Amino acid sequence: MPNCAAIINTINANRPIGGYKDVVIIGNGPSGLCLSYFLSGHWPYYNNNPVSDEFLQTRLNYVDKNLSLVEQDLEYLSSGLEGRSFNPVALLYDKLKHPDADLGIDLPTCLNWNYDPNREIDHVCIGKAPGPGGSWNDLDGSQLTISPSRWMELPELVYSDWKKQNKTLSNVNAGLVFSSKNSNFSEDNSLMNANIFRKNSSKLVIPRPLSVEESRASMHDIRNYYRDYVRQKNLDKYLLNSATVTNVRRVCCTRLVLNTGDNLSHSSCSITPCNSLQSLQNTSSLECLWEVTGIIDKRDRKKASSLTHKGDLMEFKYYCKHLVLAIGACDIHNKLNAKGESHRYILSSIRELEDKIKEDLARLQKDPLLIVGSGLSAADAILLAKKYHIRIIHVIKKSVFDPTLIFNKLPKKIYPEYHKVYEQMINYKSTRHSTDSTNHNYVLYDEHEVKYFTSKRTCVLFNLGLVNNGQSFTSGSSNEEMNKVTRERKFSVTNETEVKISYACVLIGYSPDLSFLPPYMANQLAVDPERCLNTKENPISVDEYSHESSRFKNLFAMGPLIGDNFVRFGTGGALAITSSILKKINSKKEDVCMHN
Repeated sequence: MPNCAAIINTINANRPIGGYKDVVIIGNGPSGLCLSYFLSGHWPYYNNNPVSDEFLQTRLNYVDKNLSLVEQDLEYLSSGLEGRSFNPVALLYDKLKHPDADLGIDLPTCLNWNYDPNREIDHVCIGKAPGPGGSWNDLDGSQLTISPSRWMELPELVYSDWKKQNKTLSNVNAGLVFSSKNSNFSEDNSLMNANIFRKNSSKLVIPRPLSVEESRASMHDIRNYYRDYVRQKNLDKYLLNSATVTNVRRVCCTRLVLNTGDNLSHSSCSITPCNSLQSLQNTSSLECLWEVTGIIDKRDRKKASSLTHKGDLMEFKYYCKHLVLAIGACDIHNKLNAKGESHRYILSSIRELEDKIKEDLARLQKDPLLIVGSGLSAADAILLAKKYHIRIIHVIKKSVFDPTLIFNKLPKKIYPEYHKVYEQMINYKSTRHSTDSTNHNYVLYDEHEVKYFTSKRTCVLFNLGLVNNGQSFTSGSSNEEMNKVTRERKFSVTNETEVKISYACVLIGYSPDLSFLPPYMANQLAVDPERCLNTKENPISVDEYSHESSRFKNLFAMGPLIGDNFVRFGTGGALAITSSILKKINSKKEDVCMHN
């Protein structure tokens, strides 16, 4: 909180939407909701249940059980932990919330929760999604999550309990288990017969396979779970939905003391950009804050081109001491940067493909659909196209036998639909030169990339394999069915292939939208500022125990922005940030007391 009450009074004056908050969270997805829950006064405590990690157990034996994890020394507790996150506090929370989760065994949580309204930290959670859950609002369907449903949980609401309450139990994927080997899943139920057990108050805790409710969930259920979570936990008052942040900047509040004739003094303040001359001249009386501005859009998303009611668009402006980036990584669809990519027949999401199937199925069934990408989104598009008997041309940069393909990390029993896609890829590769091939509706171009699109709905592909391997050019004309599926033209000099298509669906990943940040900030956030920010290879650089930016004070990041792409690890980020902000606030209070 600023030193001067006049700063808050000036900020809050005549602002119907906005004002001063101790913390502003940008993003209303799972990470932002977790942090809001912590900041509202709900804190976790270690409950003395044992953990299998001997080093962590030793440290837990010496902590003060009357203190919340928020108040503990997180660096001491989490240092040296290993797992599927690079952030140690996320691993600490996960080991306590989901003990031995990667072994696929169901053990009691090591956490209890306590709510104290006196611990509330004033905050707002801003998200452009129309409801809680962030990008999960756009995933309303019967597709299944990649992670088990219990890994999608937010604090103090067990997914299986919620599902029973809502009477939406499903019979899909029962009894799924996982293996600790290479942190990948296992399809062998014999793991449950191993000698894995724990003593807890002289009782044996027998591990068991995951039940129906704890297996993969539908996107529709998870979306509703997040919405219900906000309602059940009374977080609505902290959320500002359908709100897009358009600008963030650092500002300085200059304290001004006005003396009056009756020997009383009143304080007021002026707010200026931090790089102004005025703020540089008098740093002793400055209070540096973040200014967050944007627009609330209450229009129907499908009819956003026309305003029908007064107040559909409203501006907001918040000032805060601590700013948290929790926007996720699904804002912007990655581009190929190929010539002609702006043509209207180029799609960039499953949702767009679904719309075209409804609007233009005849065209899709006449000429093949081009799908670009080797991830699970591309696999989803293939499954969708097959459902409607749409012929497919599939382009991937890697070899179909590349061990790094995501399909090699997913066991068949848990992800049968994706393995069917992968088997189709392998089968085509093995039989593409055989006249006996029965694969009439699927053509794979592995080790290829899109060179350009034309206005005549054709696409030119470039063969990377021939260049990389130095092989002689081999025509695919011996495959009669492939010639029926595609109208192609090969160029022996440039190793190019032209294919006739109905639409192209480019599914090569996503990037976060940080356009609201000043360029000088956005360019300096990543671990390697010389390269573009990438949530997988070059995430935002933060202190690993506080999640505060390594380069900008009082700026925090969590979730996919720092490499935690699993919801199960996002809560650990909320723990780290809450602990750090609490320490800053308490330190400020101590400074004020000493000054007085």
